Amino acid sequence: MDWQAIAAIITGLGVIASFITTWWALRHDRMIAESQAERAEAAARLNEKYTQRIVDALEAIAQTPKPMGALGGGGRVRWSLDGESGDAFRLANTGTTTAFDVSVAGHESLIGPDDIRGGPHLRPGDALTFSAARTPTTADSTITVSWADFAGAPDRSMWQYPLPPAQR
Repeated sequence: MDWQAIAAIITGLGVIASFITTWWALRHDRMIAESQAERAEAAARLNEKYTQRIVDALEAIAQTPKPMGALGGGGRVRWSLDGESGDAFRLANTGTTTAFDVSVAGHESLIGPDDIRGGPHLRPGDALTFSAARTPTTADSTITVSWADFAGAPDRSMWQYPLPPAQR
Protein backbone atom coordinates (compact mmCIF):
# COMPACT_ATOMS: atom_id res chain seq x y z
CA MET A 1 0.00 0.00 0.00
CA ASP A 2 1.36 3.39 -0.88
CA TRP A 3 1.00 6.59 1.13
CA GLN A 4 -1.80 7.93 -1.13
CA ALA A 5 -4.01 4.92 -0.37
CA ILE A 6 -3.34 5.31 3.35
CA ALA A 7 -4.21 9.02 3.16
CA ALA A 8 -7.44 8.21 1.27
CA ILE A 9 -8.44 5.65 3.94
CA ILE A 10 -7.68 8.09 6.77
CA THR A 11 -9.64 10.83 4.98
CA GLY A 12 -12.58 8.46 4.50
CA LEU A 13 -12.54 7.50 8.18
CA GLY A 14 -12.44 11.21 9.11
CA VAL A 15 -15.48 11.92 6.94
CA ILE A 16 -17.37 9.02 8.54
CA ALA A 17 -16.42 10.18 12.06
CA SER A 18 -17.47 13.74 11.18
CA PHE A 19 -20.82 12.48 9.86
CA ILE A 20 -21.49 10.44 13.01
CA THR A 21 -20.53 13.33 15.31
CA THR A 22 -22.74 15.77 13.38
CA TRP A 23 -25.66 13.32 13.41
CA TRP A 24 -25.36 12.79 17.17
CA ALA A 25 -25.14 16.55 17.86
CA LEU A 26 -28.18 17.29 15.71
CA ARG A 27 -30.15 14.55 17.46
CA HIS A 28 -29.15 15.92 20.87
CA ASP A 29 -30.03 19.51 19.86
CA ARG A 30 -33.42 18.36 18.53
CA MET A 31 -34.16 16.56 21.82
CA ILE A 32 -33.32 19.70 23.82
CA ALA A 33 -35.39 21.90 21.48
CA GLU A 34 -38.38 19.57 21.84
CA SER A 35 -38.06 19.71 25.64
CA GLN A 36 -37.90 23.51 25.55
CA ALA A 37 -41.01 23.61 23.36
CA GLU A 38 -42.85 21.30 25.77
CA ARG A 39 -41.84 23.55 28.69
CA ALA A 40 -43.14 26.60 26.82
CA GLU A 41 -46.44 24.82 26.12
CA ALA A 42 -46.77 23.81 29.78
CA ALA A 43 -46.13 27.40 30.87
CA ALA A 44 -48.72 28.65 28.38
CA ARG A 45 -51.30 26.14 29.69
CA LEU A 46 -50.58 27.25 33.26
CA ASN A 47 -50.87 30.91 32.27
CA GLU A 48 -54.16 30.21 30.50
CA LYS A 49 -55.49 28.44 33.60
CA TYR A 50 -54.55 31.39 35.85
CA THR A 51 -56.04 33.89 33.40
CA GLN A 52 -59.31 31.94 33.38
CA ARG A 53 -59.32 31.88 37.19
CA ILE A 54 -58.88 35.66 37.25
CA VAL A 55 -61.71 36.14 34.77
CA ASP A 56 -63.98 33.81 36.77
CA ALA A 57 -63.15 35.64 40.00
CA LEU A 58 -63.80 39.05 38.47
CA GLU A 59 -67.13 37.85 37.09
CA ALA A 60 -68.12 36.45 40.49
CA ILE A 61 -67.17 39.73 42.18
CA ALA A 62 -69.14 41.71 39.61
CA GLN A 63 -72.26 39.56 40.10
CA THR A 64 -72.19 39.66 43.91
CA PRO A 65 -73.26 43.01 45.28
CA LYS A 66 -71.41 43.73 48.52
CA PRO A 67 -71.11 46.94 50.47
CA MET A 68 -67.64 48.46 50.65
CA GLY A 69 -65.63 46.98 53.49
CA ALA A 70 -67.48 43.65 53.33
CA LEU A 71 -64.85 42.06 51.09
CA GLY A 72 -62.35 39.74 52.70
CA GLY A 73 -64.64 37.08 54.16
CA GLY A 74 -63.18 33.92 55.62
CA GLY A 75 -59.61 32.77 55.57
CA ARG A 76 -57.90 30.88 52.84
CA VAL A 77 -54.68 29.10 52.02
CA ARG A 78 -52.17 30.97 49.86
CA TRP A 79 -48.79 29.70 48.71
CA SER A 80 -45.36 31.05 47.92
CA LEU A 81 -42.58 29.01 46.35
CA ASP A 82 -39.00 30.27 46.57
CA GLY A 83 -35.57 28.88 45.80
CA GLU A 84 -33.26 28.47 48.77
CA SER A 85 -29.79 27.14 48.01
CA GLY A 86 -28.78 24.77 45.24
CA ASP A 87 -31.76 22.64 44.26
CA ALA A 88 -33.63 23.27 47.55
CA PHE A 89 -36.97 25.08 47.51
CA ARG A 90 -39.27 26.44 50.20
CA LEU A 91 -43.06 26.19 49.96
CA ALA A 92 -44.80 28.45 52.49
CA ASN A 93 -48.44 28.87 53.49
CA THR A 94 -48.85 32.65 53.41
CA GLY A 95 -52.61 32.47 53.88
CA THR A 96 -54.78 32.75 56.96
CA THR A 97 -55.93 29.12 57.40
CA THR A 98 -54.25 25.75 57.83
CA ALA A 99 -53.64 23.48 54.84
CA PHE A 100 -54.09 19.82 55.82
CA ASP A 101 -52.44 16.76 54.26
CA VAL A 102 -50.21 18.83 51.96
CA SER A 103 -48.54 16.96 49.10
CA VAL A 104 -46.01 18.22 46.56
CA ALA A 105 -45.49 16.68 43.12
CA GLY A 106 -43.75 17.48 39.85
CA HIS A 107 -43.82 16.36 36.23
CA GLU A 108 -42.23 12.97 35.50
CA SER A 109 -39.40 14.63 33.55
CA LEU A 110 -38.45 16.74 36.59
CA ILE A 111 -35.99 15.33 39.14
CA GLY A 112 -37.95 15.43 42.39
CA PRO A 113 -39.59 16.77 44.42
CA ASP A 114 -37.52 14.70 46.82
CA ASP A 115 -36.38 15.01 50.42
CA ILE A 116 -39.61 16.75 51.52
CA ARG A 117 -39.32 18.09 55.08
CA GLY A 118 -42.25 19.61 56.91
CA GLY A 119 -45.98 19.09 56.90
CA PRO A 120 -48.17 17.31 56.22
CA HIS A 121 -50.22 20.12 57.79
CA LEU A 122 -49.07 23.71 57.28
CA ARG A 123 -50.51 26.44 59.50
CA PRO A 124 -50.33 30.06 58.35
CA GLY A 125 -46.66 31.01 58.21
CA ASP A 126 -45.43 27.39 58.19
CA ALA A 127 -43.29 26.05 55.37
CA LEU A 128 -41.86 22.84 54.01
CA THR A 129 -38.70 22.33 51.99
CA PHE A 130 -37.93 19.95 49.16
CA SER A 131 -35.35 19.43 46.45
CA ALA A 132 -36.03 19.36 42.72
CA ALA A 133 -33.98 19.93 39.58
CA ARG A 134 -34.48 20.49 35.89
CA THR A 135 -32.50 18.63 33.25
CA PRO A 136 -32.02 19.61 29.61
CA THR A 137 -34.84 17.19 28.75
CA THR A 138 -37.31 18.43 31.40
CA ALA A 139 -40.60 18.92 29.55
CA ASP A 140 -42.54 20.65 32.34
CA SER A 141 -41.12 22.19 35.51
CA THR A 142 -44.48 22.89 37.15
CA ILE A 143 -44.81 22.01 40.84
CA THR A 144 -48.28 20.88 41.93
CA VAL A 145 -49.35 21.36 45.56
CA SER A 146 -52.54 19.72 46.79
CA TRP A 147 -54.17 19.99 50.21
CA ALA A 148 -57.42 19.52 52.09
CA ASP A 149 -59.39 22.17 53.96
CA PHE A 150 -59.62 19.89 56.99
CA ALA A 151 -57.94 16.65 58.11
CA GLY A 152 -59.24 13.65 56.18
CA ALA A 153 -61.33 15.74 53.76
CA PRO A 154 -62.11 13.84 50.54
CA ASP A 155 -61.98 16.99 48.39
CA ARG A 156 -58.58 18.49 47.68
CA SER A 157 -57.57 21.89 46.41
CA MET A 158 -54.69 22.28 43.99
CA TRP A 159 -52.13 25.01 43.23
CA GLN A 160 -49.59 24.87 40.41
CA TYR A 161 -46.55 27.05 39.93
CA PRO A 162 -43.39 26.79 37.82
CA LEU A 163 -40.27 25.81 39.72
CA PRO A 164 -38.34 29.05 40.36
CA PRO A 165 -34.69 29.29 39.30
CA ALA A 166 -32.31 27.41 41.58
CA GLN A 167 -30.24 29.62 43.87
CA ARG A 168 -26.49 29.18 43.47
